This record gives sequence, C-alpha cells and structure tokens, in this order.
Amino acid sequence: MFKWNKVRPNESKLSYIEKGVHLSGFFKFDGEFIVNGCIEGDVSSEGKLTVGREGVVEGNVSVGELCVDGLIDGVVNVASVTEVHKGAQFKGKLTTVRLVVEEGATINGEVLTEADDHAKVETNVFEFKTASSDKP
Repeated sequence: MFKWNKVRPNESKLSYIEKGVHLSGFFKFDGEFIVNGCIEGDVSSEGKLTVGREGVVEGNVSVGELCVDGLIDGVVNVASVTEVHKGAQFKGKLTTVRLVVEEGATINGEVLTEADDHAKVETNVFEFKTASSDKP
C-alpha cells in the first residue's frame, strides 16, 4: 500500500535555504547545503556548501567543499576544493587545498592553500578583483 523511501547511507542529502529567509546560529549538515537566503553564524560539515547568487553567509565556515556564487564573509576552512564564480564575493580568511577563481569574482582577504596532508604550500595576502571580459 505505502512505500517508504529510505535514504541509504551512501546517497547524497540535499538541504537548502531559500531567498528571503534569514537565519542565525550554528548550522551542521550532511550532504549538500544550498544557501540562497542569509545565514549569520557558524557552518560545519564534511559535505558541500553552495552559496547561491542571492545567498549570504557571514561567520566561521568549515566544510568539505565550497562553491560561492553569492557573498561569504568570515574565516573559512575547506578540506578539498573552493570555487569562487563570476559575480561572487569572498571576504575574510580562506584555507583550502585547491582554489578555483572564475573571471569576474572578487576576493578580499587572506588565502592559505594547503596540500592534502595539511602541509602549508603557499600563503598569500591579497585583494583583487578579476577583470570582466565583454569579448564574445
């Protein structure tokens, strides 16, 4: 009659906050978390955090993977890859294994890249805005 859909441990979980929602506090999640609203506070997970175009995250962040299309402001630690896309803004201190910055993104702060074994590879303190190209 009724079938229960069980989430298997290896299946990805998806959570999100929509535009217009403003939350404060400590957030911990499994799987992937998409923010199109506003979060003020700390975020922690081994999963992936995506800050959408309308999204804002202000606080300390510690995640497995990070994708920024909106604004993030704080101390951020990422276990693998960080992507900062066109139109995105990052402010604060970022520690990551790998950083991908798309043309048109803005980063204002300190970036520390570390190898997978957490050996320090490079430290840069910089402020830059990549130039947008209107070329076809």
